[in-house]
Amino acid sequence: MSRAPRAVAVVAALAACLGAGGCTDDGEPAGDPSATQTAAAPSPTTSAPTTPSTSPTAASGCYDDVSPARVSPALNNLKFPNDTIVYAADVRGDLGVLLTGVTEVSFRASAFQMRQRYSDPPFEIVGFDQAEDALAANWVGPSISGRWVVSDISERCPDNTEIQLLWTSQG
Repeated sequence: MSRAPRAVAVVAALAACLGAGGCTDDGEPAGDPSATQTAAAPSPTTSAPTTPSTSPTAASGCYDDVSPARVSPALNNLKFPNDTIVYAADVRGDLGVLLTGVTEVSFRASAFQMRQRYSDPPFEIVGFDQAEDALAANWVGPSISGRWVVSDISERCPDNTEIQLLWTSQG
């Protein structure tokens, strides 16, 4: 299957899973049909990283307050800092999937881990943006691309770092 049809199939499967309240371990939709999904388009940027929005799925987005989201196994190759809880997955239609997670690993260590993990094959970082409390990078991989943002959220969640990762099919 070529890249575009495979990517469309993955996004469709993710939409089905998220619309059903998550995926089972084998990638099938599971459970709660009343779960909501966000369809707003992300704003691609090449300027300084923006502060991630607060997720509607967790009151505070702090490590001790969130529960893991069910994420399709199709996204298992995506990397996060150690001990990250991915608590939100929003299908953005043709634009991909936005995963949001939080970790108790420091901002500096989380940023270092993301840089390292997306610099190792099969991934490659193709651009960075940095602010005082955030680091963002555009990356490419086998038939995929995306952007991640690591943000220091320790003012609202002591010792926490938030990670947002946008997965798209345009690799």
